[in-house]
Amino acid sequence: MANEPTAYESEILAASLRACLSETGFAFTSVTAAEATPAITRAVAGWAKASGWKCWEEASTRYIDPPRPVGMGCRITWWPPRSAYLDVRLLREDGPPIAVPPPGRR
Repeated sequence: MANEPTAYESEILAASLRACLSETGFAFTSVTAAEATPAITRAVAGWAKASGWKCWEEASTRYIDPPRPVGMGCRITWWPPRSAYLDVRLLREDGPPIAVPPPGRR
């Protein structure tokens, strides 16, 4: 899609996140599986906020892959209708938004 970070930009974002996690001492020491996702979410949200971006945790979104409009009389709906939650959704003024889906949903 045209509104997604390029591969090059994704590498830059990943390097920035790695540097932030390293600087803040983020680690999985003594973290259970149930605690891992919230810990990662908080770390990513902290990095995003420090970068000056708007951040929503557990953001709802509409997931349609691929979108197919279906006419229903005077209305058009999308089929199949799906909604999903993202662990983190980031809005940036200087680039396309970034979505971090829950584990296993990539």
